[in-house]
Amino acid sequence: MSYCAYELDIDTTNLKEELREYSNNQEYDKWGAFYTDHNTVGKYTKKFYSLFKNGLLTNMRFLKTSHAHEIYPHIDQDLPQRHPDNFNNEIPSHSIRTSTVNVLLNEDESNDITNFYYDMDLIKYSRKTQDYYDRDKDKGLKLMDSFQLKNKPVLINTGTWHSINYTTRRSIASFIFHPIISYNGCVEYCRENKLLIER
Repeated sequence: MSYCAYELDIDTTNLKEELREYSNNQEYDKWGAFYTDHNTVGKYTKKFYSLFKNGLLTNMRFLKTSHAHEIYPHIDQDLPQRHPDNFNNEIPSHSIRTSTVNVLLNEDESNDITNFYYDMDLIKYSRKTQDYYDRDKDKGLKLMDSFQLKNKPVLINTGTWHSINYTTRRSIASFIFHPIISYNGCVEYCRENKLLIER
């Protein structure tokens, strides 16, 4: 069985310091995010990228929540009507981003819980007729996994329905895999390379 989130056994002490310093004076969009070429961030970010060969997208994301709140079930996908091209044509528009490594930049540990779901209604969403971001969290979704974000980097399945309950303001850096690389493939790669902390 493959869970929907795993901690990774990677020392991120220097990486976090570099990411905090870089993100401090950046301009975030109205969604609390900004995207940037990882090559502009620093040497520890480049070193982190090298752990995953050529699997990560060139641009990475910084996210800062403004307050404690809940993000309802969604699948990670850039919708042109809501977002510009955050990846500079490296992936097609509307690509579902299956796998992400999140690094918590807050000094304190988090109590935030990410829940993952099966879609029991098997809905075919259309970008023209329905915005899946508006999905009712209590309709047709069956809980399959839950995970608490802590201080270690976390590989998560962003290609399945997931919701997040932020208990306080959070600052996170996200390293996003190319959509053609499956989540299970990422899990197995991390396992084979002694990066995965089994649950």
